[in-house]
Amino acid sequence: MATRVKIKKKKATPVGFRARDFAHPDERRAKLVGLGVSAAIFLVILGVLAATPIRLPLMAAWAGWNLLAVIYFSLGANGAELRRLGGSAPAGLREAPKLTCEAVEKQSSAVGVAADALLGREAQELTTVGHVIVVPQDLPKRLGPAEMWALVAREIGHIKAGHVTLLSLCRRVEDEKSPLLRGLGLPLRWPIRALASWQWFAALTADRMSVLLTRDRRIVAAALLKQATARVEGITTAEIDEYLSRHGSLAAQSSEVTTHFKLGEVLREREGLLLRLRGIAQYAESEEYGLARQRLETAYRAAQKTDAGIPDPPGAPPGGEAA
Repeated sequence: MATRVKIKKKKATPVGFRARDFAHPDERRAKLVGLGVSAAIFLVILGVLAATPIRLPLMAAWAGWNLLAVIYFSLGANGAELRRLGGSAPAGLREAPKLTCEAVEKQSSAVGVAADALLGREAQELTTVGHVIVVPQDLPKRLGPAEMWALVAREIGHIKAGHVTLLSLCRRVEDEKSPLLRGLGLPLRWPIRALASWQWFAALTADRMSVLLTRDRRIVAAALLKQATARVEGITTAEIDEYLSRHGSLAAQSSEVTTHFKLGEVLREREGLLLRLRGIAQYAESEEYGLARQRLETAYRAAQKTDAGIPDPPGAPPGGEAA
């Protein structure tokens, strides 16, 4: 039986850096469209039920079904998901590695959010449940400290941008294995499909935060590639490091990497990853990035009352390098 997970939510020092300072420009539109379509689906079905002879009981049942599904999958399932991802390890073994915990603490302080870390024995990739960043057991062994910093920064970006509740709802409904709970989540499946575009732009927004807090797009690229290939045989981390070190331009990396058979195979299967690598390169070279970095530094210093600036990734040169 899985041990109960108890994590106290930490208080965050407010930092005047807002989601719109780093969010992808198309994210808000995609979210509004997705939510609009979701509301339309709900109302259309409600209207159809209103035309039946027993409209009041059916309308009440439909509204109640939707409400119960939203409450469970967006709020009530947090504890269950943490227990599932944590596995059956004793509570003392669930603590994430020290460097990862330090990265979460420093980054959450830098942008003004509350976050904690948990070792997830059953987790496949870094993911966030509530305010808790769940770290796969083997991932810190595959990635260097700076690369783990970059992946943590993505999750901090999701928290700062307010993505976590809606992304968790989408993930839980899609991944639910219990027939009873899959039935409970049935009314949410069409709305989740309507939000697919928003989920894509939310991922791009999180990538932007990773560039902002890591300040080296090559580290971000290596982290994403190593996480994506963690369970692919025939691709070593040394191979990825050697490949990325030979190219100064990430735009070139993301296209030429397809010449490597195994990496090319992975990226052909995950076209979205290749597009994200290109997006990271474009953002790191853009005026948007420079302005966002300046705003973040100013907001951090104002809130923390220090001239030290945003913490650097472990082993990275002071101030970072985005080129």
